[in-house]
Amino acid sequence: MLLSIIVPIYNKENYIERCIESIINQNYPAKEIVLVDDGSTDTSGIICDVFAQNYDNIVVLHTENMGLLHARYNGILVARGEYVTFVDADDWIAPNMYGAMLSQIESYDMIACQINRYFSEDNVISDQLVFDSGVYKKEGISNSILPRMLWDSTINRWALDPSLCSKIFKKDKLLTQFENVNNLDCYYGEDSVITYPFLLQADSVRLLSECFYYHRQRGKGEIPSYIKDEQFVDKTYRVYQYLKDVFKKSSYWDILEAQLEHFFVNSISLKNMCFHEKTGEICPIFPFIDVKQIDKVILYGAGKLGKAYMKQNEEQHFCNIVLWVDRNCGKINVPGYEIVGLDKIETVAFDYIIIAIDVRDTAYKVKQELMEKGIREDQIIWHSIRRDKF
Repeated sequence: MLLSIIVPIYNKENYIERCIESIINQNYPAKEIVLVDDGSTDTSGIICDVFAQNYDNIVVLHTENMGLLHARYNGILVARGEYVTFVDADDWIAPNMYGAMLSQIESYDMIACQINRYFSEDNVISDQLVFDSGVYKKEGISNSILPRMLWDSTINRWALDPSLCSKIFKKDKLLTQFENVNNLDCYYGEDSVITYPFLLQADSVRLLSECFYYHRQRGKGEIPSYIKDEQFVDKTYRVYQYLKDVFKKSSYWDILEAQLEHFFVNSISLKNMCFHEKTGEICPIFPFIDVKQIDKVILYGAGKLGKAYMKQNEEQHFCNIVLWVDRNCGKINVPGYEIVGLDKIETVAFDYIIIAIDVRDTAYKVKQELMEKGIREDQIIWHSIRRDKF
């Protein structure tokens, strides 16, 4: 049984040798290694070619940079194996990973192991399987896995890690999922749009408790580039909308709807990393989910919360702030900004007013005053940093 291992690579010259060698040294002999150089600008492509010259079972694809989803898809298109799996270029795998997993594959559509989170040689945290290990046929998938795969309220996260790298799939069924998302522009959530819809179609899966995959973790305080991306919220919404469309067409929408909402809210809250949250403190988060980049917004309040909102909006470009107002504008000086009185609200066109006041009662009074001036309730946005609402 031939297994195709697909490695998408973009500028990972410092890591890919360990990654590829860990695949070459597997105790499972019938394997094909597909290295997809996704337009690297460093020496990654050269390193791949050197490996291909020395090993007959290594295939190298050099493509223009199109992102992780497309790189994986391109790898599947040339893969010859009945089953396929993935390894990210900065990760590596245990020597017995594929031997142990494929000895139990039988006729399953998917088999999954657990992941070792590698922080350093002295700090490796092994994930624990949330479900019982074993085989799940169609009924077991429906009754046990689907009801909490995206979100388990007892642990406040997904119960089934969506990572493609910790799983081996039947290629024909997996290819269908990749074809469905071929035009979806996302980075965060690229595993989720494949794994979770795949499970809706799977007839049988096997879950293992063993940890075979080593996932390299980012350094402390290092924020992923996809979260820094100005389009992070928009792209995450595309993931949400895609999953929603798929789930609603299935017979499982009733058990997936609430999970998907939790999944989405948790996902966009990752943007909080950009705001330098300190452990143990509550960090104010600009209400970016309520506005679009093209929206014209008046920011009401120039205290600590208002200043935090203004700074975050400048860094992330959530919307177009056309006016910054405060009742005590004459007493507030923020270098580089003009803070004006409430009377100026009537002089500009706007879509929304964001109230940057954390005290609920005070914010409520402001809202009422604005509505008395003829501003519609749906134009007024307020969220406490403690996540309270009116």
